[in-house]
Amino acid sequence: KALTRLDLNHDARPELVATTNAGPVRILVNTSIGGRPLTLILRGIGAVGARVRVEFKKAKPHITEVYRGSGYLTGSATTLYLGVPEGDRVEAIYVHKTGGEEKKFPPPQDEVEVLEL
Repeated sequence: KALTRLDLNHDARPELVATTNAGPVRILVNTSIGGRPLTLILRGIGAVGARVRVEFKKAKPHITEVYRGSGYLTGSATTLYLGVPEGDRVEAIYVHKTGGEEKKFPPPQDEVEVLEL
């Protein structure tokens, strides 16, 4: 048994892939609409365990973490899938690394942004 999230069709909107013991693989395709997808790929030392805060112009900040061991036979990747609310924009991205250092990144230019830690 396993459940994981990844972007199979590269549209920046993650799909879910589920398996069962001796059963078929099931894929739930993300067909959501509204807002804009934002994929952040964290690279470098300190990515696992990092806390990421995305500040928007209008909406409340989105805060998430990168961690390991999130489920049975799966783990959290260093790729984060977020959404930008309709009519809003990202002001800044802050990454608080495991060792305590915080790094500020400018607003992303594309739907997929690589953050070098």
